[in-house]
Amino acid sequence: MKISLAEAFKLKSFGYSKEKIIRKIDEYKFTLATERDYFINKMMGLEGKKTAKKYKKALFKDKTSVLLDSINDSVEKKSNWISLVNGFTRSGKSIFAQSLCFLTRASFARFSINYPILVRYTLEEMKEVLVNTEPPFGLVQDEEPNENGKDSQLKLEAVENVAESIRIEQISIAVCTPIKKGKGFVNFRFEMFGTNEEANMLRAFMFEGDAKYPAGIVEIPFHADEDFLEKYSKQKLQFTGNLKKTGGFVVSNFNIKKANKDIEYYYQKFKDEFGTKLKSINKIMALMELDGYLETENFKNRVASKISMLMIRDELKEQAEKEAKRKAAKISQTQSIKEPVATWEDLDFKELIFEMIKGELTEVELAIFRGICDGESYRFIASRCLGSSKLTSKINRIKEDIQTNYLGDAGEFAYHKLLIDANKNVEHYGGNSHEPDFINHTDKEVISFKTHVILNETKAKGEIAPSEIKTALELNYKCFLLVFCVQEGMFYKYDVPLPVTAANLTIEDLGYPPAEKRQENTPSILSPPRSGQVSCPAAVPPAPLEGEGGGVSKGKKKAG
Repeated sequence: MKISLAEAFKLKSFGYSKEKIIRKIDEYKFTLATERDYFINKMMGLEGKKTAKKYKKALFKDKTSVLLDSINDSVEKKSNWISLVNGFTRSGKSIFAQSLCFLTRASFARFSINYPILVRYTLEEMKEVLVNTEPPFGLVQDEEPNENGKDSQLKLEAVENVAESIRIEQISIAVCTPIKKGKGFVNFRFEMFGTNEEANMLRAFMFEGDAKYPAGIVEIPFHADEDFLEKYSKQKLQFTGNLKKTGGFVVSNFNIKKANKDIEYYYQKFKDEFGTKLKSINKIMALMELDGYLETENFKNRVASKISMLMIRDELKEQAEKEAKRKAAKISQTQSIKEPVATWEDLDFKELIFEMIKGELTEVELAIFRGICDGESYRFIASRCLGSSKLTSKINRIKEDIQTNYLGDAGEFAYHKLLIDANKNVEHYGGNSHEPDFINHTDKEVISFKTHVILNETKAKGEIAPSEIKTALELNYKCFLLVFCVQEGMFYKYDVPLPVTAANLTIEDLGYPPAEKRQENTPSILSPPRSGQVSCPAAVPPAPLEGEGGGVSKGKKKAG
């Protein structure tokens, strides 16, 4: 048999107009004028359109039968329910929570079971009830103060721990609390919406689980157990008296000095063993138990909660420090590489590039490219090489193709020849390799080499490869960006400031994987090449992979 309150009350529908909503609100008496104004404002949309719309709809949806069915199901299926009750002071939340318990006890009575309803005012007392008494049917935690004065997260975790315990014992509770989220362990949350003393009814918005907006309205009758109310009033007076003596803090049976000592010990112990990755309160408590920690569950929870927060703080601090280092390491055109530290003209190098590239181009393409590099106008080049001054777009396409597919590699091979001729001990990777373009062991330099037709077209100043910075840090070398402008026949050398010294920045801080240890002795020119290394012992560029002459292989791309 189901409990039915259909005869005790019926929800009336008045529509959604302002007058009807206010009439609906005025049916119920509010102890505080501010409480009535609060709900009228919410209904009228003065607290946000979405919120107002959701509450308006809920105002005319009777969910009482859903609540009653849930209570009955919990009894019949030997499960339980957990509810949070929110509301203003003197809004009726305490009597509402009690009435929920009495409704459930009435359902138990069908099976000749008469559980007591116990009232407890702190989570610590609630835990003691679970340990020291027979499981009661309902447990009301009324007006619980903030147990440590400011840390609501501790309270939420403590409520969750209580919820886990009572689910095992099949105990149903209604918790009067300012907490408005249940982290998955709450069946219903209620937000008080006035009382109707004439009809002996209580009304509240009902939220299902952790829902942000109400599903509807529930109305339940006041319970009429005078003995219970008298006992409840005495308990509450005693509790509020204790609050005045302690200044609003619950400090009974909690040794702050010992807690701080335990927090300091286990925080350092776990941080040394696991780093800041250990943040789960339950895992921290389990490790404390394995270590022989024998304090009460509530005491242990508070210690573990504080340790968890310290771990979270340290992890966030570490992440912020690493992010700051990464930002410091980021090379930007506007902040780090501004003006060249050296410039010089080398027209022979310009001709060497043409020598390198001519085997990959047709005579017309080579003539067009030389005209561009000599500073001729596109119209003049098009007229001279293509027979029409209107074909400037084709000139530009040829230039872009050469720049993208040939010029970068040609410049690198030409510069490699230059270094070999100067008897430099050098490693050349470049191309599509993930290694630096050049490592000059003689001068202790890591060089990022770029070849461009016109200097102002390059974006190279902001594109220093991470591997080049990484290698310079590993070898304690200087890092340079070297740009050759073919049109001017000029070298531009830029100093690349390394982020910070190796003393306070690791390679991992820059986001790179740990580097393999380089060989003890720097490689000679005749050393076997490592993976990706171009070995060039002679004073000539390597033979091309395809094509004729001293050209570069078509298909390799090196644009800047």
